[in-house]
Amino acid sequence: MNVFVSWSGKRSRRVAESLSRFLPSVLQRVRVFNTLEKIDAGVRWHDEIRHAIENTDFGIAIITQENMNSQWIAWEMGALTTKLDPARFMPVLIDVSFSDFGGPLATHQAVRADKAGIRLLVSHINESCGDPIPDDLFSAVFENMWPRFEQEILSVTESAWPETSNVVLPPDSIVERLTALEKRVVELESQITNR
Repeated sequence: MNVFVSWSGKRSRRVAESLSRFLPSVLQRVRVFNTLEKIDAGVRWHDEIRHAIENTDFGIAIITQENMNSQWIAWEMGALTTKLDPARFMPVLIDVSFSDFGGPLATHQAVRADKAGIRLLVSHINESCGDPIPDDLFSAVFENMWPRFEQEILSVTESAWPETSNVVLPPDSIVERLTALEKRVVELESQITNR
C-alpha cells in the first residue's frame, strides 16, 4: 500500500519524517511517499509529486498552526482527495484543536497526534490494505513501536512557539487581554462624554 504524507513547515516536516519511519515499522507492506526523501536532485519535483499522488492508496496531511492556511497543503489535499475515497485521507493535527480546524480541511475527519489518534490512523491504513494484519498482531506491533514515535512527536509538540509570529495565546490570557481592553474602552468613552 502506498501512503502519501503531505507537510509544510519545520514542525510538520519533523512529524512527517517520524511518521514515514513509523508506518512501515508497524505495517510492513506500507510504502510512504514523503517529499523529503523521495525526490532526487535535478528531478522535476512537481511531476514526481503528481505521479506519487496518482499512485497513492492513502493520504495523510500533517496540520500545524503555521500551515493550516498553506497553499501547498491545500494543493496536495485537493489532489489527494480528488483521487482517493474520502475514507482514505486523514489529516493529523499537531498543535491545532478540532475547533480551530476549519475551512476545506475540516471536511475530513481528523485525528490528533496522540496515541489514540495515531492508532486510529494506522488502523485505518491497515484496514485499507487488501489483506490487513490481524488485530492482535497489529496491537502488539503498534504497542512495541509507539514509545519511540511518541517521543519524537513530543519533541515537536513541546518545542517552542509556532514558526510564525502569530503566537496563539492560551485562553486565560486572551480573556485577560480582552477584559483589559474593554476597561480601557470604557475609560475612553467616559473621558469623551465628560468633555
